[in-house]
Order: sequence, then structure tokens, then C-alpha cells
Amino acid sequence: MLISLIVKSMQYMEVPTIKGGDLKKLEKGSQLSFAVIFTSKDCRTCEDAVDEMSDVYQELFEVLDIYQISCSKESNVATCEKYGATKFPMLKMFNHRGSTPVPAEYFGKYESDVIEQFLHERIRDPFAVAENAHALVDFMLTKALEGFHMFFMTPSKKPAEFLYKLGKQYFGKANIIVQVGLDEEQKKIYEQVNHFVGKFNPDEINAFAAVGGSLHFFPFPIDADEPEQVFQWAQELMEYFQNNAGKQQIADDEDDF
Repeated sequence: MLISLIVKSMQYMEVPTIKGGDLKKLEKGSQLSFAVIFTSKDCRTCEDAVDEMSDVYQELFEVLDIYQISCSKESNVATCEKYGATKFPMLKMFNHRGSTPVPAEYFGKYESDVIEQFLHERIRDPFAVAENAHALVDFMLTKALEGFHMFFMTPSKKPAEFLYKLGKQYFGKANIIVQVGLDEEQKKIYEQVNHFVGKFNPDEINAFAAVGGSLHFFPFPIDADEPEQVFQWAQELMEYFQNNAGKQQIADDEDDF
């Protein structure tokens, strides 16, 4: 149902409309971040806000799902009350954090660039919003000292679903963070990290392993039509690091992936 809504809406780049029951299913089962704009027929600015959200939807379709829900419909009232939708238009963000998305509210201006900035700031994992290259490396190395961490950066949300699946598979054994997309400023930060120079490609999947106080980098040429290959590759990478963590040969074998 939700997939057909998205496909139909993409022809006009309209934000798909969902029901309260759909949102409940999304909150429980979504592997990706998504945003929902709550509207009301009594809201003077809601129509303009939805138009602005359509522009944002077009810009962020590859990295973020966006939906709209009408709180004027009786069947949606309970859902709107659950999420505290009393001021309209209201935008609520659901970030992927394990199996429980965490909502963030937006009541400010509804110009598309302001909304897009708001969403960009909330769909990025902590290591991706570092202010500079040094802070990015510092964060990764700190995580490396805490245990085995894998950081995956993917340019689109389709392969990300398989990477989140991997995170559940290795729950309790490794911490997996998935970063979907980079804006221009974040790309510059990555490209300035000495260890990634000549290797990092924002148009491909990039994997960073943090283990034993050191970082290791593995790019993967992405094939958007066969994202299951990403899952197989990531599984092999995880198994390799689990079997060789702390061994000197890791650095010598990076090119094998």
C-alpha cells in the first residue's frame, strides 16, 4: 500500500498521504528515517506548507521518506493526539535508532530551504555532522576504543535498508552506524581526512571500521539495482574484522575488499 502511494506520488512529486494505521506500522517497522507533516483543514498555512514539503520531498527522495497525514479526518484523530499534533502545520521527524524511532518536532517557518535544513540536521548520525575532519576522526577513534564499530555511508536509502538489517543481525556483537547521504559541507569534511584521501567517494558506499584504536577504510562500488550485494559484502567485511580484530594484517588486506 505504502509503496504504491510513493510510486504514484513520484510522478508529480507530491508528498504521499497516509492514515493513522499506516504511521503506526511505519514507526514499528521502518528501517529508515522518515518525516511526517501533520495538517488540519482549519489551518491557513497548511496548504502552503505541504507545497513546500513537496519541493523538499523531491530534493531528499533518495535519502528520506516523507509523508503527510490529515488530523481533520476522524480516523486519524487518535494518532494526531498521540503525537501531540495540536499546532499546524507540524512536522515530526523519526530517526532510526535501533528499533525505536525518536521524533523531533518542527513548528517554525515552512519555507522549503528551512525545512530541508531542519531535516538534514536530523537524518545524519553523530559522526557525520562533525564540524571538521579532525573532529570526525576523533569521534571514530573514540568509538574504536569502546569496541568494534562499523560506519557505513551510502548515497541512497535503498542499500541502507540492507545495512540496517545487518545491524540487527550483529546486535550485541558490534555497533553499526548507517549514514544516508551527505550534503556538500559534509563531503568536504570527509575529503579532508588524510586517511581517506583518494579513496572516499560520496557516490559509492563507503565503510569505515573502527577497532582497536585504529580506523580502516573500504569503498564499495554501489549498484542500486542489486542492493542485496551490499548486504553480502558487508557480511563478509564484518566476519573478517571479527576474526582478525587486533591483528596487524588488517591494514595490508584492505585492498582485498
